[in-house]
Amino acid sequence: MKKILALSCCCVDFFPEKKIINVGGNALNVAVSCVKTGKADVSLMGNIGKDKYAEEIVKTVDKYKINRQKLYMVDGITANNKLYLTDEGEKYEKSSSWTNGVYADFRLTDENIAYMKTFDAVASTFNDPNFKQTLDVRRNASFFAFNGFFRPCPQR
Repeated sequence: MKKILALSCCCVDFFPEKKIINVGGNALNVAVSCVKTGKADVSLMGNIGKDKYAEEIVKTVDKYKINRQKLYMVDGITANNKLYLTDEGEKYEKSSSWTNGVYADFRLTDENIAYMKTFDAVASTFNDPNFKQTLDVRRNASFFAFNGFFRPCPQR
């Protein structure tokens, strides 16, 4: 089994009109996808808040048996994206929909860097607050990044 570390955005999309919460975020989506291959031992690293959104994220992480040793629950709000539905059922967001929450405060410590070095591969996004530092740490090791700016729904 390959050891994969996914950094660092775990968040939720929520639809206030329907009272629906969908967990995700780049790190969590990659982690779940890697676990589903059956060929990876996956860990997450980053911050989530101490709120109802974090509780939903933890349920998903535990369901997929993803290691959350370095998924820190800190005071504050979990990153979230407030989405809306048109009368036709199409989702959209407003310019004020995204809330960084405590995700944006996560910084790599020496302990986190040492932990990161124990993995076969590390996944992150270009817009992760720790991207440059992660790239420096993983310069001679497996590292993959993807465009975290993809927004699957239009803004209004």
